[in-house]
Amino acid sequence: FFAERVWRQRRPRPDRSELAAAVAALKGARKPLIIAGGGVLYSQASDELATFAEGAGIPVCETQGGKSSLPDDHKLNMAAVGVTGTSAANRLAEEADVVLAIGTRLQDFTTGSWALFK
Repeated sequence: FFAERVWRQRRPRPDRSELAAAVAALKGARKPLIIAGGGVLYSQASDELATFAEGAGIPVCETQGGKSSLPDDHKLNMAAVGVTGTSAANRLAEEADVVLAIGTRLQDFTTGSWALFK
């Protein structure tokens, strides 16, 4: 009855052609932005997010569910984006020419019903 359970998270590999398209878009971007959601935390991928963002020099905004995907004092953490986000993060989202969404479904709360993204 109280036996220990082990939960395994499924971690599917990305489609190679979609990954190649994302890499090409990021390489050509002038103002890229990463939006990190709760999936980063569920996947325990905060270190990987930090390594990627630092290596690429891309700022990171967080959804409400993705709070603390990067430490608050991380130089690339631009804080929350969306309806309850900061004006700085929302401006970055508005000006971004490529948005890489990691661990988020980009719901209305994050996108302001898509009004934040031009």
